[in-house]
Amino acid sequence: MYERGSTGRQHVAEAFHRLGLAPHVEIEATNTDLIVRMVEAGLGIAIVPLHRSGAVTRGRRVQIRGLGRQVRSIDSGVLLRRNEQLPDAAAKLLDFLGAHAATT
Repeated sequence: MYERGSTGRQHVAEAFHRLGLAPHVEIEATNTDLIVRMVEAGLGIAIVPLHRSGAVTRGRRVQIRGLGRQVRSIDSGVLLRRNEQLPDAAAKLLDFLGAHAATT
């Protein structure tokens, strides 16, 4: 499971709590790639975010079972320092992300 205090862990714990279950956690990890490698090594099973592109599991010897929307997704955002003039590339990225967010 993700480390204590992480959003991913909180969302998984909430899903278990809704079902009246308490997972038995033996190992904690800081990132998804490490968790996938640990499952691949036979250290257990895990719940991780899956990307449509397969980026999380591509090339790994793991089996995937989807959970639908049983675990709340993680909302992400862009952090910017207040009152800082952005370089052109950063401003273009923000414009792109804003336009894409409006269409999804």
